[in-house]
Amino acid sequence: MKSPVSLNVLLQDVQIKTTAGSKDRLHKENGSLREALEQHPLWFCYHNGKILKIFPKGSEPIWALNIKRGILSALQTSLVATTNGSVEEVDVLGKCPTRYQQKGPLLLKTKDLNLCSHRFSGMTSLRSIALPNAPPDQQLISSKLECVQKFEEGILAESQCIESHLTTSPGRKGSGVKTQTRMAMKLFRTEAEITAHERVDTKDIYESSLLYEREKTARWLGKEDEVVVVSKILQKLCMNPRADSESANLFMALVFELRLLSAGALLSLWQGSSSKCQGNWQPLVDALPSCATEACVVLMKEMIVSEEVDEDKMESFLWSLSFIPEPTAGTIDALAGELILKAIGNAGLAAARLVPVLSSCAMLKSNPTEIRLAAIEAFRRVPCAANHATLVRLYQAYNEDVEIRIASYLMAMKCPSEQLFHQVKWTLQEEKSSQVGSFVWRHLSELLETDDPLKQHLKNSLPNDIIDKEFEGETWKFSSYSDVTFHSAAASTNIEAQLIFSPESFIPRSIAMNLTIHALGRAINLLEASSPPKHTDS
Repeated sequence: MKSPVSLNVLLQDVQIKTTAGSKDRLHKENGSLREALEQHPLWFCYHNGKILKIFPKGSEPIWALNIKRGILSALQTSLVATTNGSVEEVDVLGKCPTRYQQKGPLLLKTKDLNLCSHRFSGMTSLRSIALPNAPPDQQLISSKLECVQKFEEGILAESQCIESHLTTSPGRKGSGVKTQTRMAMKLFRTEAEITAHERVDTKDIYESSLLYEREKTARWLGKEDEVVVVSKILQKLCMNPRADSESANLFMALVFELRLLSAGALLSLWQGSSSKCQGNWQPLVDALPSCATEACVVLMKEMIVSEEVDEDKMESFLWSLSFIPEPTAGTIDALAGELILKAIGNAGLAAARLVPVLSSCAMLKSNPTEIRLAAIEAFRRVPCAANHATLVRLYQAYNEDVEIRIASYLMAMKCPSEQLFHQVKWTLQEEKSSQVGSFVWRHLSELLETDDPLKQHLKNSLPNDIIDKEFEGETWKFSSYSDVTFHSAAASTNIEAQLIFSPESFIPRSIAMNLTIHALGRAINLLEASSPPKHTDS
């Protein structure tokens, strides 16, 4: 097996053309676009057909870097081609199960993009993921990639890829709008030796991957113009307080326009008279939780600190912080304590580097229980490849707090494995806490019977004998878990509920519920609510 090699891609003689009818002509911005694309070579680490890492210049525009990511993605291949098979591949489209098939000198590569994780999508206040194994006719958007790669003497000589997206209308099978993106690359010549004319400047180079990188929203307008646009939308909303389609469209436009504003511009807008309507409705206040930018979080914090919003709005502000998809360092700095930890939980791959800190925070008994629980829950999107041993240790610690143990068990079960199942079975057999035993027993029992499509992989991997000891008890006395799925012709609904008691009290320590809709090939999380934990003095 060959060792990794360092290579670079350098674009030359770039032409960006537009097509009108049968005629092609150079884009009017071809000169500036070409200069940006050709300015920086992109170094990358190549090993057995896979591009492991890229090393771009910090000064390179993100849009230009994403184009190069797309080019390198088309060159990526896999050694499983010799036997046919599937691999997990990371490229500009996301982290995707990828199938390779050998057809003589050709290698066919296919991806069902609906099954990819870490895919870029537009920002929205509703979080959704693709349902596994959902039929194409049940998906709102069906996307796939098909590539044909040709090899000559073991060298990739040609690569042609077609990325297709089919948008269908609900209830109309076979109809919809289809878009395609085609890419063709061909090897014209190879050179025996290339001599570097100058030493590579590495001081501005950083490490990255082929995953698509979202640009910060471009600001085509000046700051004053942006504020004027938002002010006009607010005035229109004030004049039309009815809940109709026009108001809905205006409100959505308001959310997206707010994402363009800086913290200072937002603060001046809030302090101005144009942001306030007559009566109780304040559209700017209602739009902030869906904005999800660092500037909006800063303004929400200022409103809370200065007590400019009532308790209901304050609560909606705080809940919205837990659902920020990609919190920035500035966002986290604007907050403190348990909100920080929830934001880390939403950071996904970025949170993996913080596992040692999260583990220490969760293990330290001198920390308040709320902080320890938030640290445990912050593991929810940490990749399974990261170290989750702390969660198992906390679950197996019989002298630990009931809530800590149950929360640790639930987070650990998000990364199922044969070893974890063995540990859970052994712990359940030796369990000394009726509360923890009852909850784990109910959770495993519900999983073995669940109809939730998102839990089928976990259901199918559970050993049949994992619960050979019963802990069933009264629902309003022992900690419990329930999982119910309701089916209809067009969609299904899954409801999860958790009820956790303390051995010291008959009053529940915490109650949590999750509501998810399965429709159009996606799982849409509509509600995630919990009551604050109630802790006794004992």
